[in-house]
Amino acid sequence: MYRGGLMKKLAAVLAASLIACSWMSASAEDSRRSVTTTGNGIVTTRNDTAVLNLVVETSSPEAKQAIQDNANIMTRVKQAAINAGANPTKIETTDYNLYPLNEYDNRGKVVARKYQASNMIKLVVDDIKNTGRVMDAAVSAGANRIDSIRFTVRDADKYKDEALKRATKDAERKAKMIAASLGKNVTNVIAVNENHVNVSPRYMMNVKMAADSGMGNATTPMEGGDASVESSVTIVFEIG
Repeated sequence: MYRGGLMKKLAAVLAASLIACSWMSASAEDSRRSVTTTGNGIVTTRNDTAVLNLVVETSSPEAKQAIQDNANIMTRVKQAAINAGANPTKIETTDYNLYPLNEYDNRGKVVARKYQASNMIKLVVDDIKNTGRVMDAAVSAGANRIDSIRFTVRDADKYKDEALKRATKDAERKAKMIAASLGKNVTNVIAVNENHVNVSPRYMMNVKMAADSGMGNATTPMEGGDASVESSVTIVFEIG
């Protein structure tokens, strides 16, 4: 009985000691003089990759026929795009719909019905110079619509890393400037937070094809433009 009570007392003393040590450690850490800065880094490079969203739409009085016609045309579109330079391993279906299209008389009664099948795929063109060629080939093979084109960079991680380095250097530069104005030096790093690293691609939503511009057999001209990679970090520096 006595021994059990002694053990309880020892446990209570040990717990209190641990709490006190933790509090002292936290207090010591909190007492460090510090300055917090946010750094930004931007890397600009040329886009080298294009991502296209193409649509094939077909209609027929019979749903089954609309689906079959769509499948046949889409097969031709894919092969034509691959032959023109699209990456065959990066083709994916992003949307598919089949829905009725009704015609009404003046009284609101359905007088005719047909079905429309819509199939959207995403294509990736690794060599950006082939973008216009791929678009023209897909349209010639039966694609009805190009929903969007996104120009971006293939090796994004390389540019993200560089943007992070620049953001870190920017935060350090600001901290040193602030510390120097206070007669202090930056002596250590207490904490780092990566706020964001973003690649800003270039989008084209309304595309005019060469065939629609009276340019004959010319390839639709495409310019990828620049990509901007931006990063932001917040760093807590110890000064002394």
